[in-house]
Amino acid sequence: MGAWRSRILLTVVATGALVALALGVVRRDARWAASLRRAPTAGAVTSASGAGRATGDELYATFCQSCHGREGRGDGPAAPLCPVPPADFTRAEFKVRSTASGALPRDQDLRDVIRRGAGADGAMPAFEMLEPSEVDLLVTRTKAFSARWQTDPAPAEVALPRRRGADVSRGAQIYQAWGCAACHGESGAGDGPRARELRTTRGSPDPPTDLRRPWTFKAGADEPDLAHSVVTGFNGTTMPGMQVPAGGEDGLWDLAAYLRSLQQAPPPDGPPPGGPAADTATARGYWNTPVPAQAGDLAAATCAGCHAAQFADWSRTRHALALSPGVWAQMHDQPELSGNCVSCHAPLTEQLTDEYLQSDGVSCSACHARGGQRFGPPVRSTTLAPLVAKFPAPHGATNARDFFEQSDFCARCHQFAEGEAPKVNGKFLENTVEEWRASRAAREGKTCQACHMPDRRRAGWRELSDTRLPQAETATLTYQGALPPGTLAIAGSVIVRPDAYHVRSLAGHLRETRSDASRRLYQQALAEMGQSDYGLLRDVRDVPR
Repeated sequence: MGAWRSRILLTVVATGALVALALGVVRRDARWAASLRRAPTAGAVTSASGAGRATGDELYATFCQSCHGREGRGDGPAAPLCPVPPADFTRAEFKVRSTASGALPRDQDLRDVIRRGAGADGAMPAFEMLEPSEVDLLVTRTKAFSARWQTDPAPAEVALPRRRGADVSRGAQIYQAWGCAACHGESGAGDGPRARELRTTRGSPDPPTDLRRPWTFKAGADEPDLAHSVVTGFNGTTMPGMQVPAGGEDGLWDLAAYLRSLQQAPPPDGPPPGGPAADTATARGYWNTPVPAQAGDLAAATCAGCHAAQFADWSRTRHALALSPGVWAQMHDQPELSGNCVSCHAPLTEQLTDEYLQSDGVSCSACHARGGQRFGPPVRSTTLAPLVAKFPAPHGATNARDFFEQSDFCARCHQFAEGEAPKVNGKFLENTVEEWRASRAAREGKTCQACHMPDRRRAGWRELSDTRLPQAETATLTYQGALPPGTLAIAGSVIVRPDAYHVRSLAGHLRETRSDASRRLYQQALAEMGQSDYGLLRDVRDVPR
């Protein structure tokens, strides 16, 4: 058979990936994805209430499931981002109790934790807004996860000895004698010689409480609460329940008084005094990074209970993975560039020092928190879980800004400018907003958000076409050559490689690095990027006979 020629014309809309034209079988789509799963739906209803009222399952699915998981195993979609790992209810290891070490808590203990929260930064928040009947339904639902509630005897409250006074100086001696300083440190800062080696029964790090920060305490900060914590311990952790020796009852209160003396005042609400104020009047001012320091819980996991769908969407995006292994490796090898990197990859001031916030990347707070307040587009009820809408927002009212729905909102990190970055093949590596301005979408009044966040939901973030081709132009795949005898058809494929530039760049860094830590990070990043290619088009043409 003689030479045969076929032309395949492809019209590709510009958005941001490199297209490879090839002959052969197109590989299946293997998208970059976070390890988090979408929040599952509630299981069978086990607790019912009056007509029109929420059931225990519905309350659990709304307020608890994102962290604790559908089956109560502490493996919900927000769990990997929680600084304090959520409790595994199937193990029935409850930290905060008024009962003996190793025992189940009383129902009132569970009610108190639900109402008060679990204290520590990034731990379970307080659900003070729930009605007593709703709290009771959650207690019943929580107990349904473990058979221990049917087999263990009813737990009894540990009675504290009568207090006959307390001496702080004697308490300081008991603090040393009972070994508290080994974990909590000489000053109570949680930096004792054993602090780094401590692990929970589930194998995760178990950092000791900083006794100077009472607003983070799991079980309360007054002296009776502290005495209870000493004698009951925290199940599932390395904090044991102390056996008060006979005749040492006064020493327990001395210790509680000493622990109370270590406590410092909480930081003031609102931005730290003397720091710069966030400019929230314009998109440009809003994205003056690093975002000025602010008060409040900024962890992405905190948002999951009320905004479960949005959290699940975000957790699978590159925003959630913004501080990826490749970025870490480059910052490790080139620390002088770190400031530029984190201005977009981890834009909150707090992320410069907080490793848990660093892992959030471009988080909910990075886009929606300024000056301790919340900002967003004009509010819609569809952004909240149905049961949440009836309660006042714990962070206060959201301040509406129209620029959240304008493409300029994305420009700070998705459009480089002269003097900020070099060009690659005549274009900035981040040139997305300018490409949008020159596109048909802009002429039709469609913003970035219109396609990437329809109905204010993340639309997958899979690139479906190529920025290297100006809109409405074509690329031609031409095959010229001899075909093997018996060939019946020829197939042309378009394979999109979204990470092509970064693969070449990181491969170069991998060859040059002298750091074992960086080498491992580069290898991890390249392995992940190797899964991002996907087939956009495959066209099969019969060979003329």
